[in-house]
Amino acid sequence: MSLRRLGGTGGLILLAVALTGCFLIQASPNPGNLDNKLLGVSCPTASSCTAVGDYNNGGAVQQTLVETWDGTTWSVVPSPSPGPGISFLNGVSCVSTDFCAAVGTVIEMWDGTTWSVVPGGGAGAVTCLSKHFCVAVGGTTVEMWDGKTWSMVPNPTPGGSELEGGLNGVSCVSTSFCVAVGEVVDPAAHGTSTPLVEMWDGTTWSAVGSPGAGTFTELSAVSCISTSSCTAAGRYSNFGPWKTQILSWDGTTWSVVPSPNGSPTGNNQLSGISCVSNNSCTAVGDFQDPSSVPHTLAETFNGTTWSVVPAADSSPSDTNVLNGVACPPAGSGTCTAVGFSQPGGNGPTHTLILHDMPIQ
Repeated sequence: MSLRRLGGTGGLILLAVALTGCFLIQASPNPGNLDNKLLGVSCPTASSCTAVGDYNNGGAVQQTLVETWDGTTWSVVPSPSPGPGISFLNGVSCVSTDFCAAVGTVIEMWDGTTWSVVPGGGAGAVTCLSKHFCVAVGGTTVEMWDGKTWSMVPNPTPGGSELEGGLNGVSCVSTSFCVAVGEVVDPAAHGTSTPLVEMWDGTTWSAVGSPGAGTFTELSAVSCISTSSCTAAGRYSNFGPWKTQILSWDGTTWSVVPSPNGSPTGNNQLSGISCVSNNSCTAVGDFQDPSSVPHTLAETFNGTTWSVVPAADSSPSDTNVLNGVACPPAGSGTCTAVGFSQPGGNGPTHTLILHDMPIQ
């Protein structure tokens, strides 16, 4: 193990570097002078990434934020923020440098030159296979893109109208196989929650039974590489601190997979996941230290075991949170994780982007 000096928005810090690699901070712009956050990222190649979120430049209203990576630098790209109210983007999916879909309070599309608002409802996550097929989910809503329009698609209401919760993440491997994940919350049972998994067969969305490790279980994201290999990430609790939660699909059954935690006593959660093969997945989120300060959390899967890998904070005393991660196709590069930092745990937030660097 060695120590490496890193640059970041909070100054210079020292990070213990394990032999397996680590997530290092990349410089990223902050257009707002109050708050800047990145919530989702997509990387169709190692030299092309798009991250989305929101910023506030003093008008007390959030605006959409889009930043792109060209292999060297992160830059802000103009994006519309329609209406006088809050506008933000939760997730993004790019199939090439000239086609992306981003969702949040609105749906926006990228044609290689311009981001434009297109008719459609708000959503929390999106995945695209081509310019002619995308799926967006959020709450109890599923929308699908056919190359021309976004359309609502019927899907099961989780637990009936008396329960709460919904869908937070989605992944597709073909036009006839998609998986969406989230949670079902029962207000009448102290807000207990169970995993929600829905699957698309090309015609219909159906709810699929899935286990949970705790009385409270929430799934935030999912990544599929085939119809027989999907991995979902989130968190669970048994009336105590939150712990990381990972579920795996083998083509027939969902099962709980052991996953480590950044803190044995504080809260832990996984918010994003990206898999490129059966033996290569990366999940990110955050954990709290004994003083309840959140720190970045990154974990990788080698085909057998999930392990925590070093991930840089902007500063040890700052709040540091990772919301999403994207890994280009196998063999084409390393992973990019996005989120935000907050100096001293209060005040303006700043964009936070980490890049997975193997040890030379």
